[in-house]
Amino acid sequence: MPRVDDYFSSIEEHFVRLRVSPLLLSPKDWWLIQKWKEEGIPLSVVLQGLNRTFEKFKKGAQKRRKINSIAYCAQEVLSAWEEHKESLIGKRKGEEQPPLFAPKEIASFLGELQQGLERAAKIAARRGKEGLEGKLRDISQDVGQLRTETDEEVDLEKVEERLERLEKMVKEAVRKAEDEKVVKEIKRQAEKELKEYRQGMDPSLFKETVEGFVWKKLFASYKIPRMSLFYLRQT
Repeated sequence: MPRVDDYFSSIEEHFVRLRVSPLLLSPKDWWLIQKWKEEGIPLSVVLQGLNRTFEKFKKGAQKRRKINSIAYCAQEVLSAWEEHKESLIGKRKGEEQPPLFAPKEIASFLGELQQGLERAAKIAARRGKEGLEGKLRDISQDVGQLRTETDEEVDLEKVEERLERLEKMVKEAVRKAEDEKVVKEIKRQAEKELKEYRQGMDPSLFKETVEGFVWKKLFASYKIPRMSLFYLRQT
């Protein structure tokens, strides 16, 4: 269920957040993330593996040191992946599985998402971006409607698909509203920051990473929240 353009950036952002200090990933790290994606390891499983790694590291004797590579997390990611596959086998055998998210959790997340979109709309209004403001408010209402539909049973895949469509609409609105010079400058910054890693990265991965960087900066500029259930439990 993870989106291609989110997989790499989400792992990078979560790793840096856990590390509590900025760090540029190495070509080895990008290759490892690409390998996980190709193997079909879900984003939520990778994030779980990162969480476990940092939890164990904090309990260890080397508390003052920092984890400087995603490769350090590989073992816990693979362990989480094995557990995930075993749980799927149990599910196929008819064993009762607890829901990944409770309806109240999803409703709460969607409520926060709606509020975030309203705040972003106000920022757009202050910048004179009336078209973007209106679109963000419309999408906020759509999220509110989705929230009312999650009071009882929840189909996670359908919720995620709805959010994906709505985020695509947000991206289209932001891209239409933002000055082309601003977008080009953000892209230039991204390529500059990633320049030393470009040689060790697959060309398609480099392009994907640059695009992810651009959207991250544009969303942050308006404080637009990311619209995916994968951001529900990343803290």
